[in-house]
Amino acid sequence: MTSRWHRWPRATAVLALALCAAFALDLRTRVDPGVGPEELPWRWVLDGASPRPWQYVTHAFVHADSAHLTGNLVLLVGSGAAVERRVGAARTALAFLALCVGAAAGFHLGDGRDLYGASGAAAGMLSLAAVLWADARDAHPLARAIPLVVSVAYFGIGEGLPALTGHASPAWRVHLCGALAGLLLGAGVIVWRTLKARTPR
Repeated sequence: MTSRWHRWPRATAVLALALCAAFALDLRTRVDPGVGPEELPWRWVLDGASPRPWQYVTHAFVHADSAHLTGNLVLLVGSGAAVERRVGAARTALAFLALCVGAAAGFHLGDGRDLYGASGAAAGMLSLAAVLWADARDAHPLARAIPLVVSVAYFGIGEGLPALTGHASPAWRVHLCGALAGLLLGAGVIVWRTLKARTPR
């Protein structure tokens, strides 16, 4: 019998707590808490000029202020829980780390600025959730449609419309990189499952 703990989105909860803990530790070291990138821990922010390898992951655990953290948590918890329902806790944690790297790498290639915050990886989790649930033949059609509708609304209304009216989000590039990384990761999962199903036992 599956315990209640195993039915909870454990990896998503741990990731959310880790983001909150990192922010709390960061605030203790700031001269003026919650103010700008100048006060952020430079060692963990992705350095736009010469990034260190670990910064492709650690940038996601640095946030400018509580509003920045809260917005990313809402997106990450919702999309992460949806992903975890399809692939389990361990693969969700690995997916988050892969999306941190994918979003940061794409952003770094196209933009020379420093990068911090989990929004790129969270956007990737949202597009990954949409792909995984769209492919979930064992799920109710409504359950399959919800992540796709939310994804289209977020990227279309939340990102696309402001961009068309000249009010694009400052982080739209990393959100796009994260979304593309999520789509690629989701496609990879589907291909792997298809090949595995066709392999003779």
